[in-house]
Amino acid sequence: MKSMQRTEQSFLHREYFITSGLTGKLTAAGSDPAQKDKADAMIREMQASLEKLASDIQTVDSSYTNAKARDYLSFSGDSTGFADRVGLLPAFLGTTFIAFIAFICTSFCLSLSGKKEKKA
Repeated sequence: MKSMQRTEQSFLHREYFITSGLTGKLTAAGSDPAQKDKADAMIREMQASLEKLASDIQTVDSSYTNAKARDYLSFSGDSTGFADRVGLLPAFLGTTFIAFIAFICTSFCLSLSGKKEKKA
């Protein structure tokens, strides 16, 4: 904000020297009133456009500052659901595979123990 104030002060300082310089040149040249009126109208037009530009800059600066301050701390939650995070299909397939291997191992062990009892 201080930079905006410094810029505005610098702008007003330059504007004063430009306006007074142009007025001094016109009076020193001894120009007619029509040229002076035309120059004054041009100066007023430039001042109006510069004031509009300065107000537009202040508006943009304040809106940018407000937007930055509003989003200074922002948190975003994880939007994936439980099924996406865990992966239910791979978990189900892995569990089924392990159960199948356990069943095969148990059946194999039981069949071996049954053969040993028959031999004895």
